[in-house]
Amino acid sequence: MLAQEIGVVVVLTDDGPVRASYGARMLCEIARDPSRLPEAGGWVTLRRWCDGPVTVEGVLTRPCQPPALATVLPLHPNRPRTNPGHGARQP
Repeated sequence: MLAQEIGVVVVLTDDGPVRASYGARMLCEIARDPSRLPEAGGWVTLRRWCDGPVTVEGVLTRPCQPPALATVLPLHPNRPRTNPGHGARQP
């Protein structure tokens, strides 16, 4: 989601920016819990209606922190590095 106005949001899609209003289910969720209101930078699901309007149907939740990356260990920690093809020793 790029921006938010009263009752309307601007969402970046594969086809470019799209203005969307809130769907009925989303309006009920926001009325029960105002923290469900999408924020700029958040991900939402959209519904494109056959007569033209686009509505926000839900907010996608993402993990708060990115997954931890594994530590990369050298294949042979005790063997000195050599540049293959340039002075590499032959057995």
